[in-house]
Amino acid sequence: VATPALAGKGHETGDRERRVTLRQGTDVAAQLSPDGRMIAMDLVSVLWVLPASGGPARRLTSDLFDIAQPEWAPDGSTITFQSYRDGNFNLWLIRPDGSGLRQLTHGPYDHREPRFAPDGRRIAFSSDRSGSYGIHLLDLDTGQTRVVADSELEEYEPAWSPDGTRIAFVVANTRIDVVDLASGVRTTAVTAPNAAVLHSPAWTPDGRDLVYHRLLDGRSEL
Repeated sequence: VATPALAGKGHETGDRERRVTLRQGTDVAAQLSPDGRMIAMDLVSVLWVLPASGGPARRLTSDLFDIAQPEWAPDGSTITFQSYRDGNFNLWLIRPDGSGLRQLTHGPYDHREPRFAPDGRRIAFSSDRSGSYGIHLLDLDTGQTRVVADSELEEYEPAWSPDGTRIAFVVANTRIDVVDLASGVRTTAVTAPNAAVLHSPAWTPDGRDLVYHRLLDGRSEL
């Protein structure tokens, strides 16, 4: 487990540096960079980066950003995340050194769970701009968005297939669907048993199977 230094004003006195060893936490999310050297971490709604080998962490966002869901670009040059800074969720970009902070979405709706396409040129995300959550794509070159899956049910937590041709997503906690981006054809890959809740689909590296999280009878399972 990483041991980040407490960074920022008020945590250093003269030449002395106070440190804390992080062994557990609430609402923690972490993702390894594509080259395996760095970790982007959401800890208490603040974005940090730290060496995967352990060592001091660099704080990238203030408390006001209230961030979650950090995601590395495939080339490791940027990190995207969702932020509640404006009173609703929007998508942002930042470089791992803390520079280049840029807001990607605006408006009175939620834009959440950003996921980079394998080519790094698009971001899939969920948004309730239609009245219920659906899956959308943002083109980073043009700033344009388009809908890829949006029904009367809530659809969220997108996950790209390794070849970038399909997106899996959760539907109303009860199933996982897959949409083919070229044809728009949508199929159901997983259906939850009674009283189960599904979350967090992810593709295996060969693109043949899905891993997902299931809550059932008080058990948390993969």
